[in-house]
Amino acid sequence: VNTISQQFIIDKINVERQRPHTLIINTLEKPRKALWSSQGVIYALDAEGIVTGVADLNIQENKFIIYDKNEDNAEVSDQNRGVLNAGTPVLSAGAMAFLNNLITNDFVKTLNPRFAIVSGLNPDYASVKFSEAGQPTAGWNVYFNIDNTLETQVENLKLVLQHSIPPAKRSALNYIDLRFDNKVYYK
Repeated sequence: VNTISQQFIIDKINVERQRPHTLIINTLEKPRKALWSSQGVIYALDAEGIVTGVADLNIQENKFIIYDKNEDNAEVSDQNRGVLNAGTPVLSAGAMAFLNNLITNDFVKTLNPRFAIVSGLNPDYASVKFSEAGQPTAGWNVYFNIDNTLETQVENLKLVLQHSIPPAKRSALNYIDLRFDNKVYYK
């Protein structure tokens, strides 16, 4: 059992022995919560922000992609560049929980979140790209503070979109910055 759990990211293992010579091993893989892109490779992440393996892009799943802002980080040696082993943490559990709650928020889902960009294992903010329906290549960024409450930031986003940036003006929108408590900046 220990050898199996070291080679694979498994949520549960059940070993059953049937007499006289049969051993049945049932495994349950950790659920994939998001996809992580680094150096052109897409990895699956679990709820704690840990790599569960290289993502099979042939599987049609609608998972949110998180990009590594520091993928050109000079601290990563050329021989290890782009290689992340299963079990490697790439995001803190808190940052992963924030992003998961963000993309599952009912209001945020109506804005068509496409992907996020974060920096480091414990990022203090995330830049999320949104696009209007029918315009997958156009869009605008929203900067969220991972250390602040999501509810307040989403409420501020709702207010600025309802009162200051009507749908007709969103095509010219570059970003909305929600990182500063109850202050909202946009361009």
